[in-house]
Amino acid sequence: MNKKAFLENAFFHIRREKMRKFLLTIMASLSLISTTNVLAADVQQCYQINRETKSNVITQDNVVMLDVSRRHMNRNQIISCIRTIDPQKFQFVQLHLNDDENFAVKSALLHNERNKNTLSKHDLQKIVQFANWKGITIIPDIDVPAHDTALINDLKRCNSPWLKKNVIMNNNTLDYTNPDTLNMVKQIYSEILPAFSRQQYRYVMLGGDEVPGNGSCATQFSDFINGLNKYVNRKGFDAIVWNDCLNPTVLKGLNSNITVDYWTKSDANTTAQQIVDHGNPVKNANYQNSYYNTIDLNDNWLRSKKATDLANQQGSKILCLWGSNSPQEKQINNQKVISYIDQVQQDMH
Repeated sequence: MNKKAFLENAFFHIRREKMRKFLLTIMASLSLISTTNVLAADVQQCYQINRETKSNVITQDNVVMLDVSRRHMNRNQIISCIRTIDPQKFQFVQLHLNDDENFAVKSALLHNERNKNTLSKHDLQKIVQFANWKGITIIPDIDVPAHDTALINDLKRCNSPWLKKNVIMNNNTLDYTNPDTLNMVKQIYSEILPAFSRQQYRYVMLGGDEVPGNGSCATQFSDFINGLNKYVNRKGFDAIVWNDCLNPTVLKGLNSNITVDYWTKSDANTTAQQIVDHGNPVKNANYQNSYYNTIDLNDNWLRSKKATDLANQQGSKILCLWGSNSPQEKQINNQKVISYIDQVQQDMH
């Protein structure tokens, strides 16, 4: 090869490599421009499939999620929120009952009955009774095996006999690889689920989000979720999980009757279409539109933007009002939560 041909060939490869890097940069940028658009495109086809097969009623309906764990809400405050909800716009209310900060239901197993930031079984029954009158279904959200610091602390505080069975993986995660852990969680569920049984539709959010070790222990993780699913099915409930830990191995072993709340694409390595192809109903829970921190309810611009974005979202809608243990939370009274729910409803057509 002569010098001229060598240089032309070198320049060709340099230009090609620059073009390749340029295209990769453009592709990476486009993937970050709008998680909302990515999720909408990913989920939209799934909704058409679900509409045609009518595989699960909840995929066609909307949800308001109230975090009553990190943001304590008493029975009357929860009922006040339900009172403002239009059942033509939101058919379900999901009560997030536990997280790292608090296990918000009185449990004989956890011996937390004296915790003032807990709801009694009677409170839950009254909430369900009022929701039935409104034509709204209550979904208990009892998150396992992660986000369980409060549950674990309660076990330690009462020196539970379950501790001797090694049901703890780390400070916020139950050991889902241990069959005894599944038995313990079933016992907790057995205390709480009866309060929600007198409803036309019965669902329970199992959680399954942000779980450590779900790669190396994928089979044990899917077995744990399936075990809970079969248990709640026998109790007359259908199960829901979040999507982020459903890697291909977990998804392959997952029971296909479990509904999946698809909240993030960036954290997941399975698409909504793959989940639907596996047979699971999918619900659009896009975090960019759906998630709102209650401490931000004083921000009028953010309130307006979030309300509009959620109202314009394709498919089902889940309005998640996440609380915190921040001192700022005390500045947010219940009326601000109610007014925001109302604001979102007004933007929905």
